[in-house]
Order: sequence, then structure tokens, then C-alpha cells
Amino acid sequence: MLYNATCVQYCPLKYKADNETRQCVFEGLICPAGFHINEAGNGCIPNEFECPPGYMINQQKTACVPKPGSIVPFPFLFLSACLAILVLGSYIKDKFFTKVNTNLIALIGMQELLLYGITVCYAGATKVWGAFVLSGIAFIMLITSNVIFYVIYKKEIINDQAYAKWCRMYPKTEKYVVLLTLLVNFKSIKIIYSGFYGLESCLAQFEDPMRNFFRPMRMITYFSFVFVYIPIIASSIIIFLQVAWGYQLLILGIEALILAILIIALTI
Repeated sequence: MLYNATCVQYCPLKYKADNETRQCVFEGLICPAGFHINEAGNGCIPNEFECPPGYMINQQKTACVPKPGSIVPFPFLFLSACLAILVLGSYIKDKFFTKVNTNLIALIGMQELLLYGITVCYAGATKVWGAFVLSGIAFIMLITSNVIFYVIYKKEIINDQAYAKWCRMYPKTEKYVVLLTLLVNFKSIKIIYSGFYGLESCLAQFEDPMRNFFRPMRMITYFSFVFVYIPIIASSIIIFLQVAWGYQLLILGIEALILAILIIALTI
């Protein structure tokens, strides 16, 4: 006999054997027409679920979820490829000053907050709750990383004398890049010393770069590895296991995984 999808020799107390279905069924349980007994043997579920237009029953047959629609094929990977071409142009123009990895991290990283936010929305809409929670954690922790770095920047980094001099020479660049670090991604700060197309506004100098910039930057980067990338990678794995092809959520999961691994590889 089956009890809770497990083979048993005898049915538990208050359950009786149903010889027709070879299942342990709660005593007195009778399902009306159009319903059948669930796997636990203690309730009835409909033979066919009626979902609103645009929805379908999920694989577990427990809830209605949106039907697969017209997916946008890898928008974030496409944009990353375009940004990589832009960095390649910088390297071709000025090989000496262009820091390829630094540029890629700064530019591609600007997509992360939007990518994670959209993943949270799609995971919630399709009721993939594990991915919803983990991508939500990644989203919140990325915002937290941005705020922490912004505070460190205002308290410590800005006090470096050589960097303060550069800020006076390029106040608009400093203003907008720092705003990006707070609102988009703390990695955006890398653009100030990236040598992008050899622009002087992207060649910031520091009197004590290790102490005043790279040490706090490294601390926040390791923080994001643990509290941002681990949750988003775990979220992507759950999406792979639970979401069928045809859903935008699966596309987002693939993109989030690839970009997370790419940023980690470029950083290390």
C-alpha cells in the first residue's frame, strides 16, 4: 500500500486500505465527481484545474502560474557583449592606459541591480519561492554593499590628497560616478581609474592607493561575493530545476549565473 507516496505494509491509524487505488485513505473520505484523492490520502483535488486566462497549472498541480509568453532572448548578455565591444575599442585606441578587466567589471556590473530586481519580480509572479527569496536577498545585499561603500568613500577615500586634487579637476565625473556607486553598483567607481579610451577623467591617482582605496574596495567586494553572488547563483540553480523553457525567468536565471561567474573571474 502507498501512504504519502511511500510503500507501507499496513496503513496507519484512522486510515484504511483502498484496494482499487492501492493507497491508504483517511477513513470516511469520499471524493465527489470530478475530484480524486491526493497522494497523502487525506483530501480531494480536482481532476482538472481551471485557471484564469493567461495562466496554467504548475508542475506540482498546486497553483496557477503564468503561461510561457514571448521571451526576450538574453537581453543582459546581449548588452554585456555590446559593452565588451566598447571596451575592446578603448583597448585598441589606447593599450597603455586601458585596464580591460576594470572596465568590464565597472560597465557590466551596472546591470546587476536591474537584473536581480527583475528576477525577483518574475520569480514571485511564477511562484518559484526559493528563487524569489534568494534573488531578493541578493538584491537587498547589493543595495547594502552600495550604501556601505558610499559611506566609506565619503569618510575615507575622498580624504586622499592626490585623489582630492583629481576631484577638483574633474568635479562632474566624480559627482556622477559616485552617484552611480550609490544608486546602481559600487563597482562603478572603478571607471575613475579604468583608463577608458585614455581619458584623463578616467585616470584618477591616489597618494596611498592600497590603504585609501583598494583595501576598502576589496573588503566590499568580498562582502558581495558572499552575500550577493552566492544567493544569486543558488537562485539560478533553483530556477534551472523548477522552470521549463519558454519562461523569461529561466532566461534571467541563466544570465544572472553567467554574469556572476564572469564578474568573479574578472575580479580574481
